[in-house]
This record gives sequence, C-alpha cells and structure tokens, in this order.
Amino acid sequence: MSKKRGDDTEVKEVKEGEVIAVPEFKPLLEYRRGDETRVYNVRVVAEGAELWAVTEAPGRVPRSVKEGLFTSAAEALEFLDEVHRTLLAGGWRDA
Repeated sequence: MSKKRGDDTEVKEVKEGEVIAVPEFKPLLEYRRGDETRVYNVRVVAEGAELWAVTEAPGRVPRSVKEGLFTSAAEALEFLDEVHRTLLAGGWRDA
C-alpha cells in the first residue's frame, strides 16, 4: 500500500524484515580541479552500498565509474578517506 505525503512524494509502507533497494543516488562528496567537477554518489542496494564517481567538465560527456560495493560502514569510511587524500594530492579541491 502506498500513501501520499503533502509534497506529492509517494511513501510506501515497508514490512518488518523487508529489504528495499533505493535506486536514487545520493551525493556524498564533491571535488573540483580546474573546470572539472567530480561527485561521489552513494546508492543503497540489497548487497550494501555502491559508491559511484561522476566526473563532469564543460563540453564533455559526463563519465561515471562504480568505485566499489561496501557492506560495512568502516570499510566505506576507510575507502573514502583514501579517496579524499588521493584527490587532494592530485590537485583536486573540496567543492
């Protein structure tokens, strides 16, 4: 059964123990270098959380790469910390 909230967003009832996959990407980190922008997005899937990197630049087709699938928060945080250090060393800056 689904319900409508006041903002016209559909809300579905979920049974206890039911696994739901959220297909939407949620922005997590954003970096810039020159005219390029790289956004790290997370998407919850049945197996855990996928991390995707999307790089955009004017006049170019956006590129996306699946960076990994994480099943634990500690694993994801360790990876993101390494990504952050690597990007800063490569000339990228927090947006």
